[in-house]
Amino acid sequence: MASTNAEHQLTPDLPDITISVRQTFGIDSEMQVPAFSNPSEHVPDIDDAYRFDHDTTLAILAGWAGAASAQVPPSAEDRAGYTGLFAAAARGDAAQTKGLLADGQKPDGRDAHGRTPLHVAAFGGHHEAMQVLAAAGADPNALERDRYEFDHAQVGAILAEDWGLSARQCDGIRAHHEPDRAERSGDLARLLNAADALAYAMGHGVGAAPPDDVSMAPLVVSAEDQASCIARARVAFGVQMQLLA
Repeated sequence: MASTNAEHQLTPDLPDITISVRQTFGIDSEMQVPAFSNPSEHVPDIDDAYRFDHDTTLAILAGWAGAASAQVPPSAEDRAGYTGLFAAAARGDAAQTKGLLADGQKPDGRDAHGRTPLHVAAFGGHHEAMQVLAAAGADPNALERDRYEFDHAQVGAILAEDWGLSARQCDGIRAHHEPDRAERSGDLARLLNAADALAYAMGHGVGAAPPDDVSMAPLVVSAEDQASCIARARVAFGVQMQLLA
């Protein structure tokens, strides 16, 4: 069943309802995803004869749901009821967030809707508070796994498989947060893990520091070579951004 978000300000470019994956796609899942209520270029005609592939459709829907807000943002009532770390995250008070973490409050607590303080801060666009929480060990993938029963690494592997990438490539994508668990492509998984660490080093990660499972160390290169790689990647990234500007 479709439902509207009362706090959502309707615009032509944003989804304004949520729909049931089970009812809409015939897939056994509790997932609710954002959708458009009115026909537009974003809304193709319905083909009743079409049958959706289970794994591919779930992967795409999970990515879409994440891009369009993996769950409903905290309401005004939710924010008013927050205390402690949740209240600090909702306000974007990075200093208080850091102090509460130092006092022992856990970064991965949940509110009544399953949101963590990191997600509350993210919904508010409070980047400094997000960095403080991520540096304290908040898991940006926790909501993915709880809500969809898989995370972005698994989604990426499913999509890669559907796009025709080799089994080795798909395995490397699936295991890039845990390279030692790769079945046939540990070297590729370690390379992707190092690329993730490189993104953090360039300032493009979720927080100031990468998660514990992300590192360039498995490549066994010197600190000098790591610094050189980061500098070259930063220059190359800057050139690409200029081309896209």
